[in-house]
Amino acid sequence: MTFVRIALHITEFTPEGSKVTMICDDDEETALPFFDLYRRVKGRWPDARRKFGGIAFVDDRYLFGVQA
Repeated sequence: MTFVRIALHITEFTPEGSKVTMICDDDEETALPFFDLYRRVKGRWPDARRKFGGIAFVDDRYLFGVQA
């Protein structure tokens, strides 16, 4: 639920015409569920469809800020 709430909150302060790309930790247990939630959010909320450009998963060993 937290992922969905944060995603929708991001759309509130993203200006029209701008795109957001989400970067998530590439964790075996959470990556696929987060991807599924991302697709559901984009499918159900027009603001998310317009403003989300993509989602990526990275290993936090190489991109330290993801763990924060």
